[in-house]
Amino acid sequence: MKNHFFYIALAFLVMLTSCETKRSIIKAPIKEKGESYLFDKLKENELKYNSFSAKFSAEYEKNRKRTNISGTIRISKDSLIWAMITPVLGIEAARISISLDSVKVINKIDGNYLIKDFSFINEMLNRNLDYDMLQSLITGNDFSVYDNSSFKAGMDNKEYKLSTYNRRKLRKLSKLDDSLRSTIPLEQINLNPETFKISKVIIKESENTMRTFTATYSNHTIINKQLVPQTVTFNINDGVNKIKITLKYSKIQLNPSQNYPFNINPKYNRVDNFQTNN
Repeated sequence: MKNHFFYIALAFLVMLTSCETKRSIIKAPIKEKGESYLFDKLKENELKYNSFSAKFSAEYEKNRKRTNISGTIRISKDSLIWAMITPVLGIEAARISISLDSVKVINKIDGNYLIKDFSFINEMLNRNLDYDMLQSLITGNDFSVYDNSSFKAGMDNKEYKLSTYNRRKLRKLSKLDDSLRSTIPLEQINLNPETFKISKVIIKESENTMRTFTATYSNHTIINKQLVPQTVTFNINDGVNKIKITLKYSKIQLNPSQNYPFNINPKYNRVDNFQTNN
């Protein structure tokens, strides 16, 4: 019996030692090379593509009310996000086209459509995003036209953490000519210590505010020798409403030859907003 307890104690000690050794190994690059090392590894391992395509299923939850949809999403990098929505029986219900400065939606169920500027996205989510941020959040990449020099490196549980205040947009380097945001007030990026893929992004309007936007990435798969997240979850808290959007990708393709059809039926009526039950 004494030997039994001895082996249990020994196994427990080995587990503790292993955890501490792994934590020390994870911490080492921060002490030796700092945030520049982490950003180099982030950029080296982020998703590289010119075009992106995937089937998706999505669950939209707002204040505990849930809606499920499915469809197809296509991206022409730095240019266009296109989606076809098929909620039931494979019948197309809507088509969406998001460009650098506009949002277009065809509602095939009600036979109407709307055309808005990009701020329509922010009105829906009650957030202040721009095209570059939206495109990056969908694919699990870092924002490509914002300054990286102000980040500080650290640890968050067993992951690397990069955090910054007032991250500024590099307007002179950006061909994304939108003007909805010039700075990100507070941002935190968590990195998987083995793959250096982004596991979580947190955006806040200030350190003490309840208004947060969190994106998490999991269930990665290898496509064309690159890791791509198959599950993307957005949690949005505007201080009043709580919104959760979970995207599950399948049949992912990188750099496919694809088109982005968006033809409005001349019989459809243009509307300012769609009627919703929420």
